[in-house]
Amino acid sequence: MNIKLDKDLIPVTIYTDMSIKIQGFVHVIKTSRLSDMLKSSFGKSEFIPVTECSLFDIRTNKNSKVDFLLLNRDHIVIIYENKG
Repeated sequence: MNIKLDKDLIPVTIYTDMSIKIQGFVHVIKTSRLSDMLKSSFGKSEFIPVTECSLFDIRTNKNSKVDFLLLNRDHIVIIYENKG
């Protein structure tokens, strides 16, 4: 059985405890907020999928890009939605 849910892309900036800044998109169920996604997935998965990612290493000033990553939520220091 294949159930597909309509999702919105939310642009986010994430800072990790490894001095990495990530800018990309998290996918949330339509009409949900970032906070809803974080609360609803808590306990279900240790990882948050992020797509179209730009990574910036704050220590070395190096940039890279990846299409997809799974971020362990234990490494998140700050996450916020990019508005505008």
